[in-house]
Amino acid sequence: FFNGGLLKNGTIVGTHTSIQAPITQLFFSDIAVQGTWLVDEVYPDWFGCHYDYDTATHIGTDDSAAFNKAVEMAENCDIRKVKLSSGTYYIDEPIYIHKGNILIEGVSGQLREEMNEGEHPYYDYSVTSINTKASTIFVDHACDGIVIADSVCNSVMIEHVNLTAILPSSNTDNSGYISNAIHFKSDYYGPTWPVILKYCHFENFHHAFYLNSTHFRYSIYKLEFDHC
Repeated sequence: FFNGGLLKNGTIVGTHTSIQAPITQLFFSDIAVQGTWLVDEVYPDWFGCHYDYDTATHIGTDDSAAFNKAVEMAENCDIRKVKLSSGTYYIDEPIYIHKGNILIEGVSGQLREEMNEGEHPYYDYSVTSINTKASTIFVDHACDGIVIADSVCNSVMIEHVNLTAILPSSNTDNSGYISNAIHFKSDYYGPTWPVILKYCHFENFHHAFYLNSTHFRYSIYKLEFDHC
């Protein structure tokens, strides 16, 4: 039970340990969390996510370390879900998935289903007021959003997450990097599990999903896009 205070440095090992605490910072990002924990999901908030990016001033606190610590805890402790709070996040380093068997779940995608005069709906993200409670990650223009590492051999699911690349302020403020919302470095040869993206929105990237293999080995059971 956490009632104020933060854990810093070193390694904390759970032994069928539960966490009863508000969704707020519990750990500094320099701590390693291992062992078994009786929790259903890990929050980047636990590692100090600020989600304070201001779209008007383009200023925000870098949440890369907090995100990566949350993913690390989920993968190492077999918790399987990283849950994002609603808010506008900023990262200047990618979020890395190293093992897989993980779900990154946000709060509502930005797309809204609109009914036109015909029988089929269409999707529109041009209305800025829609879904004010959403999980939107603003990504520095010189890096990827989420990187699925070549060591991954289990399922990866990403749901209800918005990824938006921040455009460079000028033509000279551009490293020439080809940005990817999801960069899948597929290099695992053998049976793999699916990669599934649901209700996600990607904006301003060169590629929404980039499949890349150093040794030209692609082994994906299923790649699914649902309402993206």
